[in-house]
Amino acid sequence: SFSPSLSQPNTTTGKEIDPADFRRKSSVVWQSDVLLPCATVSEALMTSALLKLPQGMPRQAKQRRVEQILTELELQAVKHSRIGQDIDGASSGISGGERRRVSVGIGLVTDAAVLFLDEPTTGLDSDSAATLVHLLSHLAVAKRRTVVCTIHQPSSAVYNGFDRVMLLSRGRIAFLGAAAEALPYFREFG
Repeated sequence: SFSPSLSQPNTTTGKEIDPADFRRKSSVVWQSDVLLPCATVSEALMTSALLKLPQGMPRQAKQRRVEQILTELELQAVKHSRIGQDIDGASSGISGGERRRVSVGIGLVTDAAVLFLDEPTTGLDSDSAATLVHLLSHLAVAKRRTVVCTIHQPSSAVYNGFDRVMLLSRGRIAFLGAAAEALPYFREFG
């Protein structure tokens, strides 16, 4: 949760960050997907738009937002497909990568300036994980959005999708900086 510790001066503007304002400008996508298996991809996103966007916003504007997300997350081809569910490892609906992108889309409905993702690549094959990180990186640049991910043991393709990294060892910061600078940094220490 976002604690009162956020009420500290913003290093850019010097103004305090109001926790309630920060909650409105940010969104969290949790590791576990909580999606209705009987809903289509479009229905899941539209339900989120109807619940999260202002009541005074016209339904057509909400629908345009959903269509934009479907395009940004490359979900147009499955927008009328049922989400389905995993049954003993076998999916009865869209793929795991598509399911994760729907969860990300639900987080993007409000067009949050900061998007937090808890283990977004968990359970995905290497291609789906790399695709998701590539899409998130593109969204960060194209929409000038801050995307923060927690991730364990990423593949090199996934790791290379990040601009900046904070590497932890036993809960302490071992490296903080440009992703490309981590390997040379650790080489200095053998």
